[in-house]
Amino acid sequence: MGNFNIQQPTEAQLKSLIKLSIALAKKYKIDPNSRVMYFEK
Repeated sequence: MGNFNIQQPTEAQLKSLIKLSIALAKKYKIDPNSRVMYFEK
């Protein structure tokens, strides 16, 4: 964790984020290449 307005995330943090994103996409059956649109009522 950290303040990324001050310093860039480490390579390990970026790799961890990618792994987490992939795992969550698989768990919730989200196609990472799909487009998501939001319409406010």
